[in-house]
Amino acid sequence: MSFPSFRACPDGGNAAFTQFRATEADLHTYRRLTLSLGVPPNSAMLRYAGNQAAHLVFIGESGQPDWARFLREFYRRWPTLPPGGPVAADGTVLASLPERAAYEQLRPLLSRDLSLDLHQPISPDRGDQRADMTVRRGADAAYIEVVGACGSDLVVRNSQEKAWLDRLHRRLAFYRAQGITPLCVFLDTLMDPAALRQVFHDAIMTLGGKEGRA
Repeated sequence: MSFPSFRACPDGGNAAFTQFRATEADLHTYRRLTLSLGVPPNSAMLRYAGNQAAHLVFIGESGQPDWARFLREFYRRWPTLPPGGPVAADGTVLASLPERAAYEQLRPLLSRDLSLDLHQPISPDRGDQRADMTVRRGADAAYIEVVGACGSDLVVRNSQEKAWLDRLHRRLAFYRAQGITPLCVFLDTLMDPAALRQVFHDAIMTLGGKEGRA
């Protein structure tokens, strides 16, 4: 992976050290992405933001102190932008930042005849496997899994992400046993809000009821 040029060190400082500092371009890129997504993306999400975010990925994967320093600078500059964490703008607590990002795009699409369940059993009489999100219209349901481990290429970079992906495979096997096909939202789709909203809209339109059959 190639990174953009880093700013020169003042006063002859250590050039390598500045690689862990955000550039002005990095800060503005992160601002644009935060405004677009409705959440500040983490480094895993930024892998799917293209070359514009390459240096941000580098900082995020360099260690927590470097990323924390970047976020302090970012919020010092723009303190009113959405904060990190799993809490959505309406106060709903999600399980993760990627899940919150999906929720922020899904919530405006929910009409009064739709309900949204979070982390409820997929088939309570057959086990305690739970869907990340379930959109319901009457007796019909669309099950959504937010895959925070990787993009649709299924490439993971560490043991934690592999464990998350393994857990997803177990859940998908449970879905198959029930004859259910869930909607899986991977990180690359999550980073394209317009595409994600269209995917959610299409899923909602498959549900029964007057609007679903239109």
